[in-house]
Amino acid sequence: MKTLDSYTKHYFVDNERFASRIGDGNFSEISTHSVPDSLLTAKQTITNNAAPQRVAPNKFSFLNSLSANWSTHHTTYWQHPDHLGSTSWVTDTNGRGYQHLQYRAWGEPFIEQNSTANGYETRYTFSGKERDEETGFSYFGSRYYNSSLSIWLSVDPMSDKYPSMSPYTYCANNPVKLVDPNGREIWIDNYLYTPGEACPEDAAENTRTKWNTLNAIYMKKNGDRVIDEMSDSKIFKFNISSEKNLESNGLACYTRESKTSGIIYLNGNDDDIGTLSHELFHGYQHLRGQPGHTIFNEIEANMFSYSITKNWENFSYDAERDIQKTGSFQQEGMRFTQSYLKLITADEYNQLDFDYVHDNFQKWSRQNWSGEYNSYSITYPNESLIKEFYPLK
Repeated sequence: MKTLDSYTKHYFVDNERFASRIGDGNFSEISTHSVPDSLLTAKQTITNNAAPQRVAPNKFSFLNSLSANWSTHHTTYWQHPDHLGSTSWVTDTNGRGYQHLQYRAWGEPFIEQNSTANGYETRYTFSGKERDEETGFSYFGSRYYNSSLSIWLSVDPMSDKYPSMSPYTYCANNPVKLVDPNGREIWIDNYLYTPGEACPEDAAENTRTKWNTLNAIYMKKNGDRVIDEMSDSKIFKFNISSEKNLESNGLACYTRESKTSGIIYLNGNDDDIGTLSHELFHGYQHLRGQPGHTIFNEIEANMFSYSITKNWENFSYDAERDIQKTGSFQQEGMRFTQSYLKLITADEYNQLDFDYVHDNFQKWSRQNWSGEYNSYSITYPNESLIKEFYPLK
């Protein structure tokens, strides 16, 4: 943002604004509204009391012209958010506080303190969204939010999927834990995925294959729920990539990039509904605050995959292989198989069956014949996610 007298540069990590720099003077007039693609790839790095690092100054003269005199006229303000992304403190590079903000549960300003030494005030407050100075409404990209009344000023575009809720309700009446689902955040090879719609025509064949596989999951019972929650999340970003993850031993995997982003690597299994649904549920576990390599998460991802495909093949104990390997037939392995089958075909979630499968997974599951899961934690989370999807059959 700029005027004839000053400019503001904002810096982001993913979609989180973490700093703003105020500069003034010596602007060049811009004669075109079009910026070459090469300039859009420029990245500038902030260091303490130093100008951003410039790469190839002659190539990025446009960027330099916007900040020709900033080495002598600049102030950087750092924004410190809470768990919802709401700005709590604004400080300078030396840690001096310029603004302190606190909010009521629904985003209404509770405390607003500003340093008298400087007139700077961030406009990006509750949930990190811009608050209009005249009305006090927060702009979320597609509609405005009135934090004083705790309602949206227009209807939720996804309201038809949630008929039990008012279309003006903010965050399903849980603003302390949730952030507004604003936009779709599942990407397939850099194409923004829209559930149920056709893949863009200019996409590569393997991208179209993954898109169609995800659509096939979306058409299944339970699949639409997981995909809707993941694609409607504002703060989470999920990617389904054509790149191969060499650390996964050739198998598909879900990798957490950060607290709010993750990648599904299918490693060539682009048309395998079972594989994608399994890894998709790992992303859902991440979204719901239950990430990590645990036996618990693996079993739940298996169960979700079964609810989509009804494919039992990979879950049971492999008696034939056990005979080849040990020369014996293990009754305990058969009990494991029976408990697993009972668990996924029951009308209700059975904790005893789940506990038995969990406790014996590493020893008897055919998935662990190679020992792949021996390093996985057996820790239990606070709650089961999969039981919300029952019955699975």
